[in-house]
Amino acid sequence: MKKFFILAFAATMIAFASCGNKTTTQADSVDSTEVGAEVEAVAAEADSIAKALDTQLQGKDAKGLETTIQNVQKTYAELVANGKIEEAKAYASKVKEFLEENSEAISTLTSGNATITSIINTVKSLPTTAETTAEEAAAAVKSDVNNAVESTKAAAAERVEAAKQEAAEKAAEKKEEFNKNVEEKKQEINQKATEAVNNATQKALKGLGL
Repeated sequence: MKKFFILAFAATMIAFASCGNKTTTQADSVDSTEVGAEVEAVAAEADSIAKALDTQLQGKDAKGLETTIQNVQKTYAELVANGKIEEAKAYASKVKEFLEENSEAISTLTSGNATITSIINTVKSLPTTAETTAEEAAAAVKSDVNNAVESTKAAAAERVEAAKQEAAEKAAEKKEEFNKNVEEKKQEINQKATEAVNNATQKALKGLGL
C-alpha cells in the first residue's frame, strides 16, 4: 500500500511539472507574439513617417523635414525608455533606410542648414542592429540629448551674434546716412550763401553804375 502511494505521488508530480512547462511555453509564445505584433506596428508607423518625409522632400519643405526627423528622435528615445528596444530598432531602421536612399536630395535641400544636418546625422547614427543592447540604445539616446543641448546652445549663440552683427550694420548704415544728409545740408547752405553773396554783389555793382 505504501509503495502504491509513493508511485501515485510521483505520477502527480510528473503531471504537475509537465503542466507547468506547458504553461511556461505558452506564456513565452504569447509574449513573443505580442512583441512581434508591436514591432510590426512600429515598422508600419515608420513607413508612414518615410512617406511623410518623401512628401516634404518633394515639396522642398525643409522646415517640415526638420520637424519630422526631430519627432523620429523623440519616438526612438521614448521606445528605449519604455524598454521596447526591438520596436525602437525597427522604427529607426526604416527611417534610416529612407535617409540613406535619399541622401543626395536631402543634402541639396538642407545645404547650409547646420541644425537639420546635425539632426539627420544623429538619426543615421542611432544603433539599430540586431546585436544592439538596451544599454547601447540608452547610451545613444543620452548622447543625443547632450548633443542636442550643445547644438541648441551653439545655435542660440549664433543667433545672438547674428543679431549683434545686424544691429551694428544697421547702426553703421544709419550713421552713414546721417553723415550724408549733414553733408548735403552743408553743401545746400553753402550754395545758398554763395548765391546770396553773388546777388548782393551784383546789386551793389548796379547801384554804383558798374
